[in-house]
Amino acid sequence: MGDQLTRARITYVSKDDLRVQDFEVELTPEWEAKFEHKIARLELYRADSTALPLRLPLDGKGERSWLCNYCSFAKKCWNEDQEGVEF
Repeated sequence: MGDQLTRARITYVSKDDLRVQDFEVELTPEWEAKFEHKIARLELYRADSTALPLRLPLDGKGERSWLCNYCSFAKKCWNEDQEGVEF
């Protein structure tokens, strides 16, 4: 759609308690630059199977984020290398 696409709606659904987070994103050049930067960082982790991405912060109750359930690094990050990854 090229320049015609100016907004997107992103919806997350928690598989644990079906909590829904829904928000709209304005697709500006600044947003695209941040997005491309994040994708470049993720590519570094994909290239090195032993690297761990930065952890998501604990939620307000002191528990790990429900999004960690979708991460392929979750068991290694939380069980094997608890001290090795900064929040």
